[in-house]
Amino acid sequence: MQAVLNKSKTVKRFIDLFFSSIGIIITIVPMMFLIIVASISTKSFGIFKQIRLGEQGIPFHIFKIRSMKIHQSENTFTANNDNITSFGAFIRRYKLDELPQLFNVFVGTMSIVGPRPDVPEVIHGLMSSDKEFLKSKPGLISIATIRYLDEEQLLATKSNPTDYYLKEIWPKKVKMNLEYTSNWSNLNDLKIMGEFLRKLVK
Repeated sequence: MQAVLNKSKTVKRFIDLFFSSIGIIITIVPMMFLIIVASISTKSFGIFKQIRLGEQGIPFHIFKIRSMKIHQSENTFTANNDNITSFGAFIRRYKLDELPQLFNVFVGTMSIVGPRPDVPEVIHGLMSSDKEFLKSKPGLISIATIRYLDEEQLLATKSNPTDYYLKEIWPKKVKMNLEYTSNWSNLNDLKIMGEFLRKLVK
């Protein structure tokens, strides 16, 4: 059983390398353009890094295109924030700020598909049983990504976006992450990728 699991993980790593390489080749020029515009609009370097918890709860740096003014936390839950630039709101709406994470996938700290990595403060607040999804490598896209593709727009309608996220959305994401980890297979990963692309172009 362990040998089969190891073989499946090797296949998953090959899939990650294949798709992240293609993604980087296709998006590197537009990514550089987005970084330059982000640098101008935020008056700071257009890429920032943030500590997230990865596989087995090991911290790593995630990379994103900056969407907010310098010295402001990028960990806001809603697009309805005065610190987000107009360009930042655009790239967040279409998930373009996540493009640099293709490099995270390429080097192996993330996968194409897996639970979205979160900040330590949020993860540490979970019960031990709810942290089981940390056995999976975090991903660029997940079941929760598809379910909450318009998350920021939804939160923008709430009087207290942070409270709503932590009480209403986050528990559902945890449940989806646990289900993903329990039922993981490369076939399921490919299905999630296909569903994400279908939703994105819909």
